[in-house]
This record gives sequence, C-alpha cells and structure tokens, in this order.
Amino acid sequence: MEVPQTGDGTVPLDEIPTPVYDEYFARILGTGFAEEIGGDLQLLHETARSCWWGVKSHCTFCGRAGSSMTFRSKSPYRVVREITALARRYERLDFQTVDKILDAH
Repeated sequence: MEVPQTGDGTVPLDEIPTPVYDEYFARILGTGFAEEIGGDLQLLHETARSCWWGVKSHCTFCGRAGSSMTFRSKSPYRVVREITALARRYERLDFQTVDKILDAH
C-alpha cells in the first residue's frame, strides 16, 4: 500500500497504518515473567509528530532542525478510532502517549 506524501515529503498521520503490537505481546508471553508484568503493560500511542511551537519559534535547546519541524497530527476522529481499535484488539485500557507536544487545536 502506497502512503500519500505532502509537498515537503512527509506523510499525513491520518494515512499511516494503525500500530500492530502482536509480536510485542507474543514475545512477552514467551518469557518467564509474563504473568508478573502482564497487567502492567501499556500500549504506546502517538497522535502528533514534530513541534508546532518550533515552527513558530525554534527553541534554542531543541535538536530538531529544518524540514523535521513540520508539525503533523492525527484528526480527533482518527485518534478515537485508533485507540478504540487497539483497546479492543489487545484488551487494554492503559495507553502511554508518546507525543513531544500535543496539538493545540
């Protein structure tokens, strides 16, 4: 499946596939400590990439540069649909958002 790109070469986040954690859970289940940590496992979830603030005013401490500053985020509809699908698939409600900055809109 070919994913469409924007003019700057980035891909709209609503167009990327939903994460698949099947191998992650399969590997954990194959360990001797799966029962000990099974209930504490979190699913990582990303709703945005880059930094909308950095596009306006690049922070001096930030390591991002140039084209990597293009801020992209998933639509609210996509976020809800994706989290719902992941929660059902993996029977988990514990998510860890890994965004560097949340969408201000």
